Amino acid sequence: MKLGDTYPALKRYDVADLHDLFCEAATTMRYLPPALRKQQLNFWPAFNASDYLNYADENTAVHITPSTGQVSRYELSVNITFELSLEDRKLIWSVALSQVNRRRGVAWKRLSKLFHCNVQTLKNDYEKAIVQLFLRI
Repeated sequence: MKLGDTYPALKRYDVADLHDLFCEAATTMRYLPPALRKQQLNFWPAFNASDYLNYADENTAVHITPSTGQVSRYELSVNITFELSLEDRKLIWSVALSQVNRRRGVAWKRLSKLFHCNVQTLKNDYEKAIVQLFLRI
C-alpha cells in the first residue's frame, strides 16, 4: 500500500516539497511546548524600588506558537518517516533540525562529523533517502 493512499495530501508533493515539509516540521517542533515542564525554583528578594520598575507589564506576553496547519504537517511528516529505515530517519531529521533558525542552510560539515562520513557522501545519502520516500508515495 502506498503512502499516497493513506495520506492523500502527499500526492501533490515532489522531492523538493518533501525537503521543505521536513524543514517546516523541524521548525514547528522547536516552537511546540515541551512535553514535561521544568520546575523552576526562584526566589525574588523584596527591594525598594518604584512600583513600575518591580515587575513587567502583565499585558505583554510574547508566545510563538505554531498554527494548526503547521502542527498537522508536522504530524504528517512524523507518520511518513516510519516508512523508512532507522538510519534514513535519523539522517532526514538531523538534516532538518540542523537548519532551523539558520540562514546558511544545513550544517553539512557538523553533520558529517556526527555521522562519521564525508560531506558529499552525507548529501548523497540524504538525497537517496528523500527519493526513496518520494517513490513510496
